[in-house]
Amino acid sequence: MSLGATAEIINMSIKVISYDLGGPETSTSYRKLSDAIRQIGDYIKPLESFFLLATSLPCDTVRDKLTAQLDSNDKLIVIEADKCFASWQGVDSNTYNWIMGHRQ
Repeated sequence: MSLGATAEIINMSIKVISYDLGGPETSTSYRKLSDAIRQIGDYIKPLESFFLLATSLPCDTVRDKLTAQLDSNDKLIVIEADKCFASWQGVDSNTYNWIMGHRQ
């Protein structure tokens, strides 16, 4: 592993991505946005319209990469969540394992 790759791993953080698009979750717009998120980094999708994404990219860069998939009436938010505490109910153990595996 090169030093650059090591530095990238060290700078990884968890981003919360949530969105409201004009169509149903099964629409092409949702699929395109989901595919774009999946291309950025390691992810898990524990809820509808909600991803957790592990990436070294800053929030504004993630937002910019996803904006091409949005229409003018769509909404998107990207939040860095590494230093936040989290609690949940009713999500599967894969979500817990994913979060614990990506904490710094």
